Amino acid sequence: MRRSVRVVGLGEVEVAAYGFNDAEHRVEKEISELWPDAAVSITAVRRSDGPARIVDEFVVSYKLEAVLDTEEKSYDTALREAFRRARSHFEGTRYRHLELRAPTSKTD
Repeated sequence: MRRSVRVVGLGEVEVAAYGFNDAEHRVEKEISELWPDAAVSITAVRRSDGPARIVDEFVVSYKLEAVLDTEEKSYDTALREAFRRARSHFEGTRYRHLELRAPTSKTD
């Protein structure tokens, strides 16, 4: 049985950038390179603590959404498989601490 599972991820990452727009663009680009099928939206950008410099550190909060197809029969097993596959896109990167959430309903 083929089952489509929607995965929602929330995360926060610190990046060095020339300004707010550069920080936002850098995170969108990096996530898109790691997982091209995921839709990324930036939810917040703030400057890290510290003195202002030419290149500042920014904390960027983001949300991503994707739909993964699995062959698992039960919804719970399909969701675990989807989470495992979603995490595999970010292993070894600064995005590895992504918090994954299940959709609010169990509809396919």
